Amino acid sequence: MREGDLIARFGGDEFAILAQHLLGPESATNLARRVIQALESPIIIGEKSLRVGVGISIALVTERRHDERRNPAQADVALFRAKAERRSAMRFFEKQMDHHIHEHDRMERELRAALAADAVRRGF
Repeated sequence: MREGDLIARFGGDEFAILAQHLLGPESATNLARRVIQALESPIIIGEKSLRVGVGISIALVTERRHDERRNPAQADVALFRAKAERRSAMRFFEKQMDHHIHEHDRMERELRAALAADAVRRGF
């Protein structure tokens, strides 16, 4: 990472790197590859050798497209795809993934409305 970049832990095993001044997708890919390489070496504990896998999502943010609520959701959708690889992988957010964000938002709104209307019952 460079001076001015930020790494933050969201909780559990999820972290974010906010890298400023990337020149585009190629620069973001290079950063992601460096993270994967840095975590490739096994961790030796006694006689055990443990490997760390990493799923990386990349959501490029431009000034005109910046949306504080939407950008993390885009990164989360791409992360879900990267984690499904069963090996270290990176995935860019792609426009077709946007449908999943809209669907998630719709379900969340409907669930909140149902809870507020006391329309949710336990079935067990």
